[in-house]
Amino acid sequence: MRRRFVLTHETPERALGIVARRGVTLPVKADEARDVMIKLGVPESAIILPARIHDNTAQEAETLRELARQRGWHRIIVVDVALPSSSGGLCDTAGAEGNEASR
Repeated sequence: MRRRFVLTHETPERALGIVARRGVTLPVKADEARDVMIKLGVPESAIILPARIHDNTAQEAETLRELARQRGWHRIIVVDVALPSSSGGLCDTAGAEGNEASR
């Protein structure tokens, strides 16, 4: 079984936008995570970094659902190390059931 790692971009912090307008680009968290994974021995070809920017966990779930459909994945493991999430709360089973992305 070939393992793939999906890293998602989140809405950049306001300060990154300000310095970007001045011509200074800084790495975002997803890029930093990709670099760390490569240094730890994960093949670059196993890392998927969708271009979409995500504002919340539901958007990330939608992206993962679409990737799973496109690539024929039947099982995925989701790890969220930023608790609480950027959406301001934790996703629980009851809240996820009504989310279209969870189906």
